[in-house]
Amino acid sequence: MDGNAVRGPVCGARVYTFSMTGRSFEEIGFACNPFRALTPEEWIRAAVIPENVRRAALAGGHLQILGETGFGKTTALRALADGFRLAGVRCAYEYLPRGSNRFQAKTSGLDVYLLDEAQRLSEGFLFIRNERARLIRAAKAGVRLILGSHEDLADPFRAAGVPLRTARLHPPAPEELAEILERRLALFARKDNRARFSGEAVIWLGTTFNGDLRTMEYLLYEYFQTERPAGIISGGCLREAMQTFTPPTVGPG
Repeated sequence: MDGNAVRGPVCGARVYTFSMTGRSFEEIGFACNPFRALTPEEWIRAAVIPENVRRAALAGGHLQILGETGFGKTTALRALADGFRLAGVRCAYEYLPRGSNRFQAKTSGLDVYLLDEAQRLSEGFLFIRNERARLIRAAKAGVRLILGSHEDLADPFRAAGVPLRTARLHPPAPEELAEILERRLALFARKDNRARFSGEAVIWLGTTFNGDLRTMEYLLYEYFQTERPAGIISGGCLREAMQTFTPPTVGPG
């Protein structure tokens, strides 16, 4: 059994596989599969906040980050929350899981509240089970809101007299995607002469996944787990891996 078994990206399960090459991750310059599931601390260290999100966050005011599944809303929110904490800002981050429609955080005493999957909040009737109204009341009480959502929530906020700035996530440009990939590799690198992505591979990944970073990471996890690549990773190698790749099924947001 492969001694490099790690937590895989699917449901955090522990995955054991054999390397087709016979090489270990240590031999190719990494502590483990660099595209395995990340701990919260690793997630923050690997995060690259899109420039438009960074500018919108610095501009102040309430903010919603809109994007499709896998585009990086959670990564941006976690990284922003970490930045606020380091700056001494009283903040809380909360993820609203599927099936939930009520946020649990106590917003009183907070400067900033970051809520992930905010579109799941119930609308209710008047003020009965109306979680969106409860969130708006927190904003009116002085808590700055930064929301991650699949649904544009600007209209109900505007109707309540609370302006909500919007930052939309788009597929990253090749330069930004190259930074995202290199930061992930560097996080687990143990040698200088370890695998790197060629410019052509970065362009292929960007074109193939069109901003769905989550599914891209599933492919790269499988590729590293079976191939243990050394040197420069070409687009041709990734195209071959894609032929046997089955993307995971992800439910609606």
